[in-house]
Amino acid sequence: MWARRLGRLGFAHGTTGLGHVLRRAGEALGHGDAAALADELVATEESRVAERGGLPGWRSSPRSVPERSWCWGAAGYAASRTSGVFEGHPGRSNAHLRAAVDVIGVAERDRVHLCCGEAGQLVVLDAVASCLGDERARLAADRLAGALAADALSGERWSFFESCSFDAPSLFWGRAGVLWALCRITRPDVVPNLLVVE
Repeated sequence: MWARRLGRLGFAHGTTGLGHVLRRAGEALGHGDAAALADELVATEESRVAERGGLPGWRSSPRSVPERSWCWGAAGYAASRTSGVFEGHPGRSNAHLRAAVDVIGVAERDRVHLCCGEAGQLVVLDAVASCLGDERARLAADRLAGALAADALSGERWSFFESCSFDAPSLFWGRAGVLWALCRITRPDVVPNLLVVE
């Protein structure tokens, strides 16, 4: 019942991650109530996405653009739905996943880190491409991987936060996460998907 009050999509700051973890916990522990609550969260999210016209992750901003990030936007939604936790789930909508690709796969580059930036979006685009065989997701992932790799090879300074000089080796907000994302799409059989608690 309380799940209906939780409104934000996203893996770290929204109902998406909560539903994902409850589903995994319910399966691992044989806890039916956790799985049922996860199903309720998924159903609530899917209905909200449908009400928004299939574009998950809107945020308020001066430009009123969809939020692309893993932590509280369309990439987090797509990461959860392609992880296998909700494979075959009646609430999962491939149409909504393809709409998420429209949000995540835009050509504009702004911040590169794993948490809210392009590294996380890269991993999710690759997951959608593999899960659905979606050619647009594959092209967007290849374009973004190429841009990030070219930056790394050229010594181009990455932008981690807009109008901020922050630059660190950390996983979620720094260089390690970008390099992990490039390794993940190169060797998904070896490098785990940290974004979905694999």
